[in-house]
Amino acid sequence: MEKKVKDIEKEVKEVELDEDEYEEISMEERIIGIEKKVNITLLIVSCLVVLSIFTLILSINGKDDNEVNNNTNNNQQSASKYDTSAFKEITASDIQSESKNETIVVWIGRQGCGYCAQYAPNIAEAAKNYGIQAKYIDLAKIVDFDKLVITDATAYDTISNLSGTGDWKDYAANNISGTPLTLIIKNNKVVGGLNRFTDVEEIEKAFEDAGLKK
Repeated sequence: MEKKVKDIEKEVKEVELDEDEYEEISMEERIIGIEKKVNITLLIVSCLVVLSIFTLILSINGKDDNEVNNNTNNNQQSASKYDTSAFKEITASDIQSESKNETIVVWIGRQGCGYCAQYAPNIAEAAKNYGIQAKYIDLAKIVDFDKLVITDATAYDTISNLSGTGDWKDYAANNISGTPLTLIIKNNKVVGGLNRFTDVEEIEKAFEDAGLKK
């Protein structure tokens, strides 16, 4: 009987030990679980912080790029502006009266055209060498280049309907949309021209071919 009591006490102690070990293991598991959750939370927070920083950097760089592009566009527009004071600005309707009984040089350009900006001083010099004042038509007053629509159909038709003989028959109609365009006109007829930017020497050759003399 005494032996059985001792055996029971031993079993009880073993059970208590097992329960203590179980409770101790359970606590460790809970701690490990908490640590995992904390680590996952920290990882998520770290990712969010990195993502926010990355987004901020992209935003700043995008803003800087826009500022650079705007500055570049502004510089290009400034570089494309040119002085027209050396020319007599006329309208399309003036061509007939201006060219009556004489040969006139009319060049068509627009502010913002880089080739026009380079061409303006060259044709001014060539005209000065020939003792004439070149006429100037601002195509931006006839065509809206932002919307690509004709705003003055009468002026556009007046220029495009200019005719000539030989190679100049449809010259104005075929080249009116491009700038710079130079038309050498006599009695409302095209007798010569240039449909591009070029140097003083070639401009003077076009004058000579059209019958103009120094």
